[in-house]
Formats: sequence, structure tokens, C-alpha cells
Amino acid sequence: MANKKSNLNNKQKNNKYNADNEIIIGVTTKPKEKVRVDKKATRTKTNSSPKVNKNANAHRNNTKIKKNKNNENIIKNKNRKVKLTISIVLLFILIGGTIYYLTTPKFNITDIVVYGNSQNSVETYISLSKLNLNSTNIFAFTKKGVINNIKENAYVEDAQIKRKLPSTVEIYITERVEAYQAKYLDKYLYIDKQGYMLQISDEKKDIPVIDGLTSISSSIKIGSRLNNDDLIKLDTVLKIMNYCKYNSEENKITMIDLNNASDYILYFEEDEKKVYLGNSSNITEKMDLAMKIMKSEKGKKGEIFVREDLLNKNRTFFREEKND
Repeated sequence: MANKKSNLNNKQKNNKYNADNEIIIGVTTKPKEKVRVDKKATRTKTNSSPKVNKNANAHRNNTKIKKNKNNENIIKNKNRKVKLTISIVLLFILIGGTIYYLTTPKFNITDIVVYGNSQNSVETYISLSKLNLNSTNIFAFTKKGVINNIKENAYVEDAQIKRKLPSTVEIYITERVEAYQAKYLDKYLYIDKQGYMLQISDEKKDIPVIDGLTSISSSIKIGSRLNNDDLIKLDTVLKIMNYCKYNSEENKITMIDLNNASDYILYFEEDEKKVYLGNSSNITEKMDLAMKIMKSEKGKKGEIFVREDLLNKNRTFFREEKND
């Protein structure tokens, strides 16, 4: 019984009156309004916050970049100033060193050595160089200037200058060599193989005489070359002389007559013979025949004819000169 009473009491408690739950007949009750949450607004609010943060971060990053660039510019400007200062200091050192080397007597030229000279004396080349012993500083001249001074001499083909510290200058000379001579009035004009006119002298040297150069009749400038027509003739002379050199006959020709371009004449005084060579064609073949005839007619005075018109007909011949 007691249990029944307790169960009853519990039911009564659970069935406690609740006015809100009561439905009154004939009275309409409004349903309880639901609170609507604006999700869109909520999303907008939640999304707006990161945007503000991104802009703030970008602003901070731009500020850092600007600061870094400013720092880099400051460093670059400092480096430029340092380099400029160093350059100015080095320039002053260079100027000071140059002044010292140009003024100290320690570097005055006390000795000039000349190599390769045979046509001119050592004193001649020292004079041409315009370098003064004991007064010209070894750094106070240009090599090109000294070389140009030395090349004023017609015999100088090339020159080189070397400084040997502290006070010696070395001059290396390459000279032109007298290869031919031409009659000029009552004197002789010396010419090298390249056609440079070297010197006019009273002395007749033991080198071939060339007759028939048109440059000789005009004004002569020592150190200059023959005119073009004469250089063409000289080319034929070189071919003849090279043949003689190769065949050990170089020193036998005493004169070459170039007056007639279609018939050059070679004089061999020692053998008492003249060779009528014709024009500048077939030099080797003509010289071969001339040398054979000269050997076969050794001891006879006369003339050898090997012109191209005779050569083509195999009619080259020797004509002995009879003594009266």
C-alpha cells in the first residue's frame, strides 16, 4: 500500500500543472516565434575579419620591403663613396710615382746599346734616336717616337726599342742591304731588293749595275722607292738573280740593261759574254740554255741569244766575237 501511494504521488508530481501547456477551447494561441539567425550576415561578418588581416599584413610587408630597399641604397651609396675615395687615393699615388720616376736622376739614361748595325755606325743611330745620355729620363720618351726618328735613315727597314732598368736603352736595327747600283750623273745610286733608294755615292760597289731605270732621270728622294714601271722591271731582275743564286752564278752578272723591255741584256764581264734574254717570260728556261752555252763556249768572247722567238724555234745560239 505504501508503494502504491508513493507511485501515485510521483505521478502527481510529474503531472504538475503547466499553464503554457494548457489548450483553452475557443482560444487560438500563437506558436512561439523562432529566433532566425541570419547565416549570410554571420558569414559576412566572419569573412570580413580575414580581409582586414590580409590588408594589414600586406601593408606590413610593403613597409618591410621599403625599409630593405632603403637599407640597400644606403649600403650602395656607402660602397660608391669608398670606391671613389680609393680611386682618388690610387690616382694621387700614380701621379706622385710618375713625377718621382720622371725627375729622379737614378733613371737618367747612361748607356745606349745598338744591335744589328752594319751600314751605319752606333753613333749615327744614337744621334738619330735623339736620346741624350745622362739627361734624358728612361721613362720620358715613347718607343714609337724614337723608332720614327731612327727610320728617317734610308737604310733602316725596322727598329725596336727596349728599356733595361734602371738606365740602359737597347736599340735593335734591321737594315736594308744594297743589292744594285744605278748610274746617276757621275755617281752611283744604291738600291735594295725592294726598290728603295738608299744612297748616292762616288764609289762603284761590287754589285750589279742596272741601266734603264726611268726613276733615275727624274728627281731622286733618298729613302723612297722606285716608280711603278721600274718596280716591274726590278721584279724580273729579282727572278734572274734568284736563279743565279740558286745555281751559284750570282756574282757573275755585272750589269743588267733594262732599256728595252722586249730584250733584256745580261753582262758577264769575267766570262766576256753578253746574254740577250728577250722579255720577262720563261726566265728559268732561258737562263738554263744561256748557262749551258756559256759553259760549252768557255774561254770565248761573244754573245748568247736565247730570246723567246729563237727559243720557240730551237734556234738559240752563240756568236763569237772576233778580235781584230
